[in-house]
Amino acid sequence: MALSDIQDRLLKVEPGVRLAVEVVLVVAIGGLVARMIWLALAPQPAVAAYSERPLPTMQAATAERIDADVSLLVRTNPFEGAGSVTEIVEDAPDTQLNLKLIGLRADSGPNPGTATIVLPNNQQKKFSEGEEVLPGVELKSVLSDRVILNRNGIDEVLRLNNRSGRFSVLDSDGAPAETTSAPPEAVTIQISNPSAVLSAVSLSNARANGRIIGYRLEARGSVERLQGLGFQPGDVLLRINGVSVTDKDPLELMSMIGGDRETRLDIDRAGGPVEVILEIGE
Repeated sequence: MALSDIQDRLLKVEPGVRLAVEVVLVVAIGGLVARMIWLALAPQPAVAAYSERPLPTMQAATAERIDADVSLLVRTNPFEGAGSVTEIVEDAPDTQLNLKLIGLRADSGPNPGTATIVLPNNQQKKFSEGEEVLPGVELKSVLSDRVILNRNGIDEVLRLNNRSGRFSVLDSDGAPAETTSAPPEAVTIQISNPSAVLSAVSLSNARANGRIIGYRLEARGSVERLQGLGFQPGDVLLRINGVSVTDKDPLELMSMIGGDRETRLDIDRAGGPVEVILEIGE
C-alpha cells in the first residue's frame, strides 16, 4: 500500500479520534473541578474513619461497700434544723389509771412539753414535764401522740383517746384499784350570757366520710377562754339539747344555747363522747 493511501485513511479517522480525546479530557477536567469544589465545601470526611475498639470485659466488683445508718430515718427530723437527733423513746404498757389525755404539746425547744389531762375527779388540768399528776405519778415526757407517765419508777403510756377505754384509780398504797368503764361525768360551766360562747369559740364544719357531722370548735383568741367554757380545741359539737346541729347555721346555734337557762351540748372529743352543760346566770 502506498504511503499516500495511509495518509488519506488517517485524515479520515482523525476528526473522530480528536473528538473522543476531547470528550475524555472534558470529563476528566470536570471530575477534577467537581472534586475540588466538594473538598472546599466539605473539608471533613462525611463518615468517620473506622477504628477497631476492644469490647468491654467483665471486671470483678472491687467497689467498697457503703453501710448506711438507716436508724437516722427515725432519729433525725429533716424538717427541724440540720441533722437534729431526737431521742428514741421505747414504748411502755398502757396505763390503767383513771386518767384521760385530751390535749398535748410536744415542744422540741428548751421549753418542756405540756399535756392536758382529765383527772379522776373529772377536773381537767394542764401539766408540764416533770410535774406530779397524781401522788406517785409524774409526767415524764410528752410525745406527738401520747405521754409517758412514771408511776413509782415504772413507765406507763397515756394515749390520746385512751384506746383501751378502761380506767382504774389508785388506792392508798399507790396500786391500781378495781378497773371500771364508767363514762366521764358531764362538765357544768356557768356563763353570764350566750355571747360569751360566740366571742371565745370559732366554728367550722366537721366532716366524716364526706358528710357534715357537726361543728368543730377552735379558740377565737386565747385557748384558756375556750377551755374555761369546758371545751378543748378540736372538739366537735354534735347536738344541742338532743337536737342535731348538722343543718343549723352559727346564728341558730347561738339562739339554741340562749333559749334555755341550761343547755346540754354533746361533744365528740378525740373519738369519745363528752357532755358539757352551760348554765346561764349572773
